[in-house]
Amino acid sequence: MEFTPKSSPLKAAILPLVCSLMALVVLGAWVGGLLPLEIGRGTVVGPGGGVDDRPTVERLVLRDSTGALHQVGGVSQSSATVVVYLSSTCPISRGFLPAIERLHRAAARRDVRVLAIQVDQAVSLASEFEISFPVFSEQEQTPNTLLRKQLKPTHVPEAFVIDATGRLSYRGRIDDRFIDLGRRRAAVSSRDLGRAIDRVLAGRASRLERTTPVGCVLEPLRAPPKRGVSKQVKSTGEITWAGTVANLVHRRCGRCHRPDTAAPFSLLSYQDVVGRRRQLLEVVTRRIMPPWKPRPGFGHFQDDLRLSDEELSLLRDWLESDLPRGDVASEPEVPRYAGGWELGRPDLVLTMPERVSIPAEGRDLYWYFVIPSGLKTDRMISAIEFRPGNSRVIHHASFRYDDTGTARRLDAADPRPGYRRYGGWGFGGGGTLGGWAVGVQPRHLGPGLGRPIKAGSDFVLQVHYHPSGRPEADQSRLGLYFVPEATGTSESITPVVEILVGEMSLEIPAGEPNLHHPAVYTLPVPVTVHSVLPHMHLLGRRCRAWAETPAGQQVPLVAIDEWDFHWHSQYHLEQPLRLPAGTRLIHEAWYDNSVANPFNPHSPPRHVTWGEGTDQEMGLLFLDVTTDSPTDRRRLIQHNQGHFLDQFRRLTGGR
Repeated sequence: MEFTPKSSPLKAAILPLVCSLMALVVLGAWVGGLLPLEIGRGTVVGPGGGVDDRPTVERLVLRDSTGALHQVGGVSQSSATVVVYLSSTCPISRGFLPAIERLHRAAARRDVRVLAIQVDQAVSLASEFEISFPVFSEQEQTPNTLLRKQLKPTHVPEAFVIDATGRLSYRGRIDDRFIDLGRRRAAVSSRDLGRAIDRVLAGRASRLERTTPVGCVLEPLRAPPKRGVSKQVKSTGEITWAGTVANLVHRRCGRCHRPDTAAPFSLLSYQDVVGRRRQLLEVVTRRIMPPWKPRPGFGHFQDDLRLSDEELSLLRDWLESDLPRGDVASEPEVPRYAGGWELGRPDLVLTMPERVSIPAEGRDLYWYFVIPSGLKTDRMISAIEFRPGNSRVIHHASFRYDDTGTARRLDAADPRPGYRRYGGWGFGGGGTLGGWAVGVQPRHLGPGLGRPIKAGSDFVLQVHYHPSGRPEADQSRLGLYFVPEATGTSESITPVVEILVGEMSLEIPAGEPNLHHPAVYTLPVPVTVHSVLPHMHLLGRRCRAWAETPAGQQVPLVAIDEWDFHWHSQYHLEQPLRLPAGTRLIHEAWYDNSVANPFNPHSPPRHVTWGEGTDQEMGLLFLDVTTDSPTDRRRLIQHNQGHFLDQFRRLTGGR
């Protein structure tokens, strides 16, 4: 027998009453500053204490881009004031604009003001981006420059929090999404600026909290004075812009840092370089720029962007001096880059079918566009020149052709233009046709070489987009250059084909900080190697590849000691490499699946296996090769494809 108690009206009313009281307590705590403005594992939380070392920011009145006046520093009626230094040409600074806008809207409800100081005049942030917080030009108003002298910012972006009494309570980064220049975490884990505001509102900011800002180095308010013509050159041995530095910068920097490229600013003129002196000194000293990942001496490649030791020493000496210009009349002419196609008029121009929209922020996009080639006959491609429609948002692009119709079906199944996916093309037919990345210049294949593309096939363009901080649009195009048909049909043209080295049995346990994973492929026929391209995802830390001939000779191919998923490229050998049949191609990769890896896409770490998604992993070496005969080429393709098919069958139990 069961007994069911009768419900009581009083008891039934208790639960809603308790919930209402708790809601009122939470609301009161939020208004009183006891709950965080943003949720995140901040580095500035915890009780105050110790000696109050916060400096006082003297009262200034600043005029924003609309003409409105704003007080910064001194005793204020606002609960707190946030000042963020920004630049329109620093990609990291631009990328934070949506986050600052959200912070501004949330902070306004707590009587916290968010203001931005723009340190350059390239474009107006207020007019270029959809933002509602006030923006002050540092170039136009003297009080704005006086504020910098008080705060002493070192980077853009860099944030400052000033309390209602005028005491500086925080300086540093906005959050920890960037580890270093060009190196971004998989997810934000520390919202430092938001938590610093919470401390001020809660009355717990009794000392100056600091974090290290990551961004572009802030240049002085005024560029160093130019040195004159003859009297400013101390001796014939002095390093000057006109004498040696200009040619070096044009050769190593200007090819990328010029208008209408993916680079965020130009480095063509003396004024361009002087205005970014500190930034250049940092990136060249740390060898972040010019970008070049392969280990020196382990393989030799064309288009090596790395500064030699002599070039680095010369450039550093000049940047650390008072930047003598030398004889202006003898300065080398600024390189002129054709507004049209660098390789001349293409034989075929392919354009993305539609203009596409890229959101202001969020994860990077891998977007595939299917473009009918319209070819009536099979052709051989000598070169492909990619023309970005919007260089601000394109990181790299890759090219394939599809003769199976699969790409068209993927396109039709996606309601948006093209189709989106991560980790792979979605089809295995056709063939690879190369790619483009920042700094890569178009080039023709060597004499007698060509990439085959079949009649009636679709050209498939993969574009890696990264948000720029504002809504963007793109419609890129490509120029194809064919081997002349009279020559292209000749047996003297050797097709370039792609083979892969990799081991699909890859498994990386959760928490493993240094997993070593080798892969070996034995060549069934002699080949000549023309280029190599290593590939891993976010857990990859370093890789190394070499060839071991049947005679025991070891030939280095490529090694990358600091893997960066967002900066990998195809490396063309300085001299084609001949390898005999029976040569073992060996590719080793190391992975970090621990919490210490800031690029780990999983928090906490998970067990990861081979897969195309960026939250899975790979370890591949792509090689562009040629063979001695069509028979060898067919045998190589079948053998290489069979090698991976056997791996797949083993992993899937024969399916």
